[in-house]
Amino acid sequence: MPQWLTVLCIVGGALAAVVLSIPFVVSTWVVEGDSMAPTLHAGERIVINKLAGDPSLGDVIVHRVVTPGGRRHDYVKRVVAVGGDTVSYLDCVLHRNGSAVDEPYVLDALGSCGGDLDELVVPDGHVTVLGDNRADSVDSRVYGPIPNADVAGTLWFRL
Repeated sequence: MPQWLTVLCIVGGALAAVVLSIPFVVSTWVVEGDSMAPTLHAGERIVINKLAGDPSLGDVIVHRVVTPGGRRHDYVKRVVAVGGDTVSYLDCVLHRNGSAVDEPYVLDALGSCGGDLDELVVPDGHVTVLGDNRADSVDSRVYGPIPNADVAGTLWFRL
């Protein structure tokens, strides 16, 4: 076999492997609603890394919530606590492990910050998430901590 054909087969095979693996590594999402404003806005396209591992504090993630009726919803939210953390959100202030958390990314909606989150210990293998626009977000204040297994991926970049 000519050398150029061998090189072409190797390069073609490598390119095919990369293209075929992309859906298992990254995914694109369209942000719905303004619960993550001012960080992300409705209609904005994002790329998530599906292989990022367990989420860390401050990560913006896409995660699944299944309603009692069996409907699946995907949400984009920020991780504010991880397994083992004690967390609460009272009177517009997030507390983690007994200390107030500085959150410069949170939208100040003229003193409105949505509902509270009573103090809880996040179970191991779970995260607690909140939207950056606390006044307009359905998040762990409504559906509780999220199992890490329900995290689809971590924000990698915006398109």
